[in-house]
Amino acid sequence: MNTLERTLNISKFGYTILQIETKGSCNMACQFCPYPLREDNQSVLHESDVFHLIDQIDPNDKSFEYVCFSQFNEPLLDPRIFAFIKYANSRNVRNLLVTNALLLNKEGKREQLIDAEPTILKISLQNLDYKKFNWARGTKINVQDYFSIIYKLLSEIKDKSTVVNVDIACNFLTPFSKIVKKVLGISDGDPSVPDYLPSIEKDLKNFINGLNKYDSYFSIEDIKIRNFLSHVSTQYIEEHGLELAPNIFLKVKPFIYGRRISDFYPLKHKFSCSNRILGILADGNVVPCCLAYDPDIALGNIKDTSLEEILKNNYQWLYDLRDNSTNKHDVCKKCFGEPTKRGVFSRATIDYIRNFTRNI
Repeated sequence: MNTLERTLNISKFGYTILQIETKGSCNMACQFCPYPLREDNQSVLHESDVFHLIDQIDPNDKSFEYVCFSQFNEPLLDPRIFAFIKYANSRNVRNLLVTNALLLNKEGKREQLIDAEPTILKISLQNLDYKKFNWARGTKINVQDYFSIIYKLLSEIKDKSTVVNVDIACNFLTPFSKIVKKVLGISDGDPSVPDYLPSIEKDLKNFINGLNKYDSYFSIEDIKIRNFLSHVSTQYIEEHGLELAPNIFLKVKPFIYGRRISDFYPLKHKFSCSNRILGILADGNVVPCCLAYDPDIALGNIKDTSLEEILKNNYQWLYDLRDNSTNKHDVCKKCFGEPTKRGVFSRATIDYIRNFTRNI
């Protein structure tokens, strides 16, 4: 093992999370995800490359958060995923697994997952609305049966070492703010998830009541759910979440329109990006954020060059990304843009006024 590679701190390049897409396929086609837009959904990253990437992570880097074994894929479609988690654990590298849980209908799969002991497990639930669920997730499944899969997992993983976050989504709007954003032509979030926190309450209660019927351990009073929703904020990372068990939390995640890179008009004035996620796609391409699916923005390929060299070779590019300037890639400009030309102008005006006020 190369000592230099073992001490690679990606935090020195502005990143604290490394996402490794081990296999580029998914069993959902979510409206909020770029996955259905990609040309390559078949690539598989060789296991030696995955192990080598884990080897390069310095577990003593205090700024590093975790390695995540997904980008736009469903990691449980890769039968090697549990070996990757265990290997990360053996190297003392914190790790996260994000899954839609659809494949956890099989008892053996749940046992393998629990036995692998990922540091953090995120269940990407997102939409609790029976009527909109299949449209939002690009599926044709029985929603109650799907919820039951999640109930089984939560019942079996409670009190284990893995911290579990069940994520549901919201645009965190009010009726007034939605109207204002429409008038200004500014993005009002993702159309496939609920706009308002109060609209989640009924479906959330039904979901938790179903969990309680499956396992009486999960007894959450309605008033606790209401209090949770009344205090939850857009600060997802800082939020404790609704505690379902000592190691299981339900959290509300603010959503952006995930396909905006292809659909939006580019932002032309100064901006900076503080994204903390570096991605490795299943074809080996290194991309600078969790929304990048366009090969035009790849920084390099780990099959040709080491991750360290790729980051060093793109040092100026990454500096420009963090710097408040107009010197950005066209893909980044679209990512920070708006769905209308009017929105781009409105965004520029708002940012100008905000910066001017700060400097007074």
